[in-house]
Amino acid sequence: MDRAIAEKILSAANECSRKIDESVGLLRKMGHNNEELATYGKYAGKVMSGIFQNITAPIYEEHPDLAPDWYRQMNEKRPTRRTKE
Repeated sequence: MDRAIAEKILSAANECSRKIDESVGLLRKMGHNNEELATYGKYAGKVMSGIFQNITAPIYEEHPDLAPDWYRQMNEKRPTRRTKE
């Protein structure tokens, strides 16, 4: 993926995740019951996870310089996969 496009997609993905996270906080502030908040939070988490796993992380893998420090450090500690020859 072209780097300029990757930067734009990362920006959009991060904005989506931020807004979803804010919406969970908004429900919490408004005093919604625990069951409703738990259900909403569960699905909001699934959406944010999907954004990260399917959009953000693949871009970080292709363009490591766009990845935040915590992501690069996490990957330095991750064991490498061995492939069969």
